[in-house]
Amino acid sequence: MGIFDVFADRTIKKYKERLADDPEDAEAHFYLAAAYEERGRIRDAIREFQETLRLNPKSAEACFNLGVLYEHINDGKKAIVYILKAGNLFGEKGDAANKERARKRLRDYYQRYGFKPEDFSDNEDPENL
Repeated sequence: MGIFDVFADRTIKKYKERLADDPEDAEAHFYLAAAYEERGRIRDAIREFQETLRLNPKSAEACFNLGVLYEHINDGKKAIVYILKAGNLFGEKGDAANKERARKRLRDYYQRYGFKPEDFSDNEDPENL
């Protein structure tokens, strides 16, 4: 076990303890998800980012990370919908750099998975795909 593994395990423990005190803490769910992702626990990371979105539906960062994670497990439809949502939310926040980053990834996903923009809508629920 390397130093980064120890750090990730401590981070997981820290945010689990924080959530034990306040299960509705969106920030703690977000950072727990990031720690799970770092440890390669993709399904756990997805679950925690989804919980982040339940508590904070405007989290562009959680949407972006979910898009990346779904692409990692080759679920192209969900990857596209989450990245599309992330780009829109970054735009609403006036974050042009991350909006462009999401749009670039979106173009890559369309090409990789053989979809076109008209195959999706901005208000599509990825969990119903």
